Amino acid sequence: MTLLLPFVALYALMYGAFGVSSPFMPAFFAARGLSAGELGVLFGAGTAIRLVSGPLCGRLADLTGALRGVFAVCALGAAAVAPALLTGSGFPALLAISLLQAAALAPITTLGDALTLRASSEARGGASFEYGWVRGTGSGVFILGTLLSGQVVGVRGLDSILWLQALGLALAAGVVL
Repeated sequence: MTLLLPFVALYALMYGAFGVSSPFMPAFFAARGLSAGELGVLFGAGTAIRLVSGPLCGRLADLTGALRGVFAVCALGAAAVAPALLTGSGFPALLAISLLQAAALAPITTLGDALTLRASSEARGGASFEYGWVRGTGSGVFILGTLLSGQVVGVRGLDSILWLQALGLALAAGVVL
């Protein structure tokens, strides 16, 4: 059970950070003046950059044996870039900042999975655990994060989602380290 708790915390923070921001990012960018076409380009380009950065960072982590370190750098990088979106003005700036964040965010789920699956399969004095409990926690906290952010946005506005996301990602990096 002791081995399980850090991974439950990691997934709660990681997926909570996704949950607080994901539903509101289109509204956030639209409020910054992006058109429907620009939103499509921004989100499409973000997906494309994830297809590149995820495997590259995963490969780097494998080659160096530094899964935790690469995870922490990516999570802290994404956390640092999130508030930068608040300063971006216009499509080119928001696209550039968004792509930087997408590149940093992409590897953390697969690196988190690699760390968790490795730990769950290693029997350390009978202290192994089921991956499903950890992943289920992540899914549940994603939902709770979405519900929480809806309430926070109602009171604090759309900018609050980026601060909540940054906090969750920074804390997830701390748990991994």
